[in-house]
Amino acid sequence: MPLTSKHTFRIGSYGRSTTDEGWEKLEPEHIRVWQSALSLLSARTMKVQNCTVRIEANWMPILRKQEKHYNVMKRLQKGAASKAELRSILEGFPERSTEIEITTEMQGDEVSEEAAKNLATSVIESYLYDFFAILNVSAPGCCDFYRGQLVGGSFERDIPLSGFYFDIAVVGTLEKEWQQIRTLPLAQTVRWYDSVRSDIRQIPQNPMERALFALLHISKIDTDPMIVIWLFYAFESLFQTRAGENFSSLVQRIILLFNLDDTQAKIVRREFRELYNTRSAIVHGGFEIAHPMQNEVLDKAIDDHRLRISETAEFGLALLLAAIQETIARGWRYPIFSERLDGSKIG
Repeated sequence: MPLTSKHTFRIGSYGRSTTDEGWEKLEPEHIRVWQSALSLLSARTMKVQNCTVRIEANWMPILRKQEKHYNVMKRLQKGAASKAELRSILEGFPERSTEIEITTEMQGDEVSEEAAKNLATSVIESYLYDFFAILNVSAPGCCDFYRGQLVGGSFERDIPLSGFYFDIAVVGTLEKEWQQIRTLPLAQTVRWYDSVRSDIRQIPQNPMERALFALLHISKIDTDPMIVIWLFYAFESLFQTRAGENFSSLVQRIILLFNLDDTQAKIVRREFRELYNTRSAIVHGGFEIAHPMQNEVLDKAIDDHRLRISETAEFGLALLLAAIQETIARGWRYPIFSERLDGSKIG
């Protein structure tokens, strides 16, 4: 007989939490992705420890809040005739905190109800990580689980996945051409994701899965030099270069993937050089590590320190997301690079 359990996922946000910049373009796209998520990702089946676990999640509350937020933004754009009307419009913004109801049904080897509940909690946690990654690859910045908490098992599980860096990466490319981060159809992204990560193993099995795991690690940390380290782990995995390999080899593969012209390639070399130099300074010394408190009240220099990291990370993450999306658009699981030997014939 199947064992069922009920859980609640509490989230402190329902969408973009960093800025409203570009909302006219991005919010309708995000709403369409969440609409697709209701049919494509609300139910998933996973196998673990000789058990089959079916997960069903009701994501409708987030979709409704995103739709409500978009309607309020359109009203604000039209303007208010009085302070009273403005106040009335602003009161229309939905409450940020949201609760998602999740149920599981487990079938398989005999297992106690308590053990089944704890196993279900772990499977749901994996599902939430996958859900977050899929949506933020499809429409970067549309999903934010910052300070998320999963309750319903024997103990609470923190799901601290922030959409912050996805959002700033998108905003940073709004005015760019070749590095424009797009919104992909969710169905296309789900099909790709399932080909790259087909189960709930915790150790990556291919270059793209390693890059995705690095993205998830970045999503769990605040502004910190480790972001740059994780970015290079992702780049070296995705572009299949050896750790610490020649800078030009990595850049050349980036240029090849995007099929950049000379002007665009020059820009990439310059900006990626800055990112590479920051990585080298962190790894080999020369980068000033801040106090763990990072308290700007005690030291205003912390603001400049954070800005240096965030600006570097913004370019790096935008480049990484654009590379993953370019791979999906080409219909690949991940790119494969090979050397070709040719020669000039005599005579």
